[in-house]
Amino acid sequence: MAETKTAIYRIGVDVGGTNTDAVLLDPHVPSSNGILAAYKTSTTPNVAHGIQTALKQVLEASKVPRSQVSCVVIGTTSFINAVLEQDARRLDKVAILRLSKSFLRDVPPFPDYFPQSLEGICNGYLGYIDGGLAIDGPEEAPLNELQVESHCNEIRRLGINVVVVVGVFSPIDEIFRQESRVEDIVRKSLPDVDVVCSHRVANIGLKERENASILNAAILRYARRTVVGYQAALRTLSLSCPLYLTQNDGTIAECAEAAELPIRTFSSGATNSMRGAAHLVASDNRRNGATIVVDIGGTTTDVGVLEKTGFPREAPAYISVAGVSVNYSMPLIHSIGLGGGSIVRLAANQVTVGPDSVGHQLERRSRVFGGKVLTATDISVASGRAALGSKIAVRDLSPEMLHNVQERIQALLETAIDAVKTSPQPLPVLMVGGGSILAPSIIKGASVVERPPYHEVANAVGAAISQIGGTVDIVQSTTNQSEAAAVSHATQLAIDRAIQAGAMAASVSVVSVESIPLQYVSNQVRTMVKATGDLEQVRSSGLPTSEVEEQNFGDFDVETPEKSEARPVKEIEMDLESYAPKVINDESGVAEWHISEIDLKFLALGMYVLGCGGGGNPSSTEVLLRGHLRNGHTMRVVDVSSLKSKARIYWGGHMGSPAVSVERLASTETIEAIRTLMDYLHHDSFDAVMGIEIGGGNGLEPFLVGSSKYFDRPVIDADWMDKSSSNSC
Repeated sequence: MAETKTAIYRIGVDVGGTNTDAVLLDPHVPSSNGILAAYKTSTTPNVAHGIQTALKQVLEASKVPRSQVSCVVIGTTSFINAVLEQDARRLDKVAILRLSKSFLRDVPPFPDYFPQSLEGICNGYLGYIDGGLAIDGPEEAPLNELQVESHCNEIRRLGINVVVVVGVFSPIDEIFRQESRVEDIVRKSLPDVDVVCSHRVANIGLKERENASILNAAILRYARRTVVGYQAALRTLSLSCPLYLTQNDGTIAECAEAAELPIRTFSSGATNSMRGAAHLVASDNRRNGATIVVDIGGTTTDVGVLEKTGFPREAPAYISVAGVSVNYSMPLIHSIGLGGGSIVRLAANQVTVGPDSVGHQLERRSRVFGGKVLTATDISVASGRAALGSKIAVRDLSPEMLHNVQERIQALLETAIDAVKTSPQPLPVLMVGGGSILAPSIIKGASVVERPPYHEVANAVGAAISQIGGTVDIVQSTTNQSEAAAVSHATQLAIDRAIQAGAMAASVSVVSVESIPLQYVSNQVRTMVKATGDLEQVRSSGLPTSEVEEQNFGDFDVETPEKSEARPVKEIEMDLESYAPKVINDESGVAEWHISEIDLKFLALGMYVLGCGGGGNPSSTEVLLRGHLRNGHTMRVVDVSSLKSKARIYWGGHMGSPAVSVERLASTETIEAIRTLMDYLHHDSFDAVMGIEIGGGNGLEPFLVGSSKYFDRPVIDADWMDKSSSNSC
């Protein structure tokens, strides 16, 4: 048997759109950053080739035996780029199975939640199955397994290879396991089909969780091909250590897990950069509070805030990825079009820098490298801030020109930094990335500006020092326990998950805890906890990668295919300055405002603002009503003065926690309630409908009732609460 030795070194790799960076470091050196070698190379069309080159260089430069490398950690933009480029050859059509008996059938998955061209690629099939949960845990309806089998037959007929299962309140379903039971049935009926359960992808918030699951499913097979390429690069260099991929929240996942949940890697690059910056200045005692990290690349600059914990400040619950709203953990990043390849122009005595860039063609098109395009890098070389290429090529630039461009770059950076700050207090600023040569040494709003050693490969450093994590997001009852006890339970669960994922028990610490009592729901609290720890020491015997590991992914070609065409996005054209609502007099001479899709959008936005953070979001009702308009139905608004003194007015809406409406999408409950009331009162009809409140989710309910699909009655331009304003314009 081969002698085993404890492997201590780690390699971090960052695969960007322009460059692939690698570092080899010893994470156990307390007095320095531990970096033994670093290398930067151009990203290749087959990303595995660039990774292999970078790995080979740091191994040779450090002279570290391959058997002493404990793991390789890769951060990549490959998966999100396939979505951003809407490449139909790297994205698959998806079948969606929704679990709810009453609440998901009126608002379809894609409209207004996906760009139309991306919908055209991913939208394969939609099926509904009785099931779902209530917010406090019991079943809305038992799972109908016969419906699942029926949908499997249709999915087989369509030849779809991946299925998303999404149920109401599935993230808290620890008893009935409805999504997992559907998965078992689908796998038994369709053994060659992949299944993505939404509760494994994201948290509470059905539409955003469903969106994230669809993206994850669409990219799944390409992610596996990519991971196979990464593994091949390691095997070629006789590296038998484990392979991990970095995730959006600063933790890592074993490659098999990452290949099943590629969406969790989509924005890991910015996180790696910030975590790497923290490591590079970790020995500096000044870092006792929040620090701003500015990562300047070839095309864009990402600005974020590094908390005292060493992790980035997280974005709000819902964020947009490739135009799709999702709700998984992401760093709060402000991006601007400024990078080393940003094109500099002088027009009408005004200087512009970017947002367009020569990108990865910098070494061919910029003037200091023999090209003809004036870039931000040329300015840095001409002003003496950087020593690249030929300074003679930019000696014709006047001092005034250099000053104006540098002043513009400084203004762009100061505005971006100010955008992520929560107070006017100056904060330390760390400049990282290859484009950080553009930055001045003094910036307004910064207490100090610093470029740490190895700043140009901070992303790779962040990948190398990433930790293992465990997260919990659950709704618990406080009927028989205190809120503190509920938090304690969730905290221990997060710690246990981190250890199960591979963290050393002694190193695990809790990074964040949040406990939120649910509004209008008695004795229910939502608890969110994140715990992280250092990766358990790996012992390497120098054995080759197992054949079983390869078989988990299959034999795929890792070459990036040529991009295929997707149908274009069709946007509603409108001139905001000249737009006016359509008002028509009816047969009695009453002026009626006929609602259009544009009106509906404006109304929904205004009602959301007037909700003042309460009352829920009207977006799902907006989608439902837009479907009415597109199917030829009408909605009308009249002034209260047009009604007769004895007019019969109906109203209806919802009461309860907005935490319920984020899972139970808009439906026809109000319609059924009004029909029941009409039957009880022996009313055959009514004259108009009026809203309970104009702010929040109830704002659009009267339009649902008044739609010609149901009662075809005008909506009164008023509400019963006088909560915000009596004028819905």
